Amino acid sequence: MLYLITTGPITVRKEANDAAAAFDLARNDIGEEMETIGAMGFRVEYIDGDETVVETWKYHNGQAVRELPPDRCWHPDMLYVDDMPSSIPLDAPIVKGKAVIMLGYGVSRPLHMRFRKNYPQAELWTLNQDRMDGAVRHFQIHDPEVRSDMVPEQFNMDDLREKNVKIYDYLNFPYNDIRRNYLCSTADYMLAIADMEGFETICMPGLDFGGMRRPVELHSARFWVGILEGKGCIVHRSPMSLMFRHLTYGLYSIEDLNKVEGN
Repeated sequence: MLYLITTGPITVRKEANDAAAAFDLARNDIGEEMETIGAMGFRVEYIDGDETVVETWKYHNGQAVRELPPDRCWHPDMLYVDDMPSSIPLDAPIVKGKAVIMLGYGVSRPLHMRFRKNYPQAELWTLNQDRMDGAVRHFQIHDPEVRSDMVPEQFNMDDLREKNVKIYDYLNFPYNDIRRNYLCSTADYMLAIADMEGFETICMPGLDFGGMRRPVELHSARFWVGILEGKGCIVHRSPMSLMFRHLTYGLYSIEDLNKVEGN
């Protein structure tokens, strides 16, 4: 079985019989960050050629802990999947206006290589502790006094300033200039800037919204993507994102609904 093990900045693929063995193999590559940052494990299968997550695990105190039961993971049932995760096919490098690649830490992060090839003129935007080469803007919105649980090193951005990277933080973000103060994740801050500045091609590799905070973060991200697509922008969402995976009203049973709601 194939597992994607990720701490966010680092993602590795491991063949293993179970999640615990996959974490053990990944620890050799990732090292101490497996303990200090924690890691997520995703078992994937290929369904009609698409990489689909069928199990989600968390690395906690040296153990593999089931994060979500199978019927709450990314699901191959077409009743509740996003069958069109981008405005146009990923392999169609059609450029419309200014382009941006917003880089997250999720399991779809490696897609950024495809986007950088297809859209070489695109700006690269990063967040938090990311230090990807070529970034021109960086978003570190967290107040370090509020989020003392986060890695302290990520709040030191002198290295980015030396490279003339434009930095957005909770103090200098242009809250009064954006369309609406509906900001429930760093991705929203990035999308709001793209909307404000007229970007028309938006790529979102690694912004999968697959963690424990997704119920808090998804609704606002959907709003911003809806705004951009409503303006005619091309938005390449992660094909593994939970953003628009849903039950289509009128086409499902009460049993289906209860399963998705976890009742």
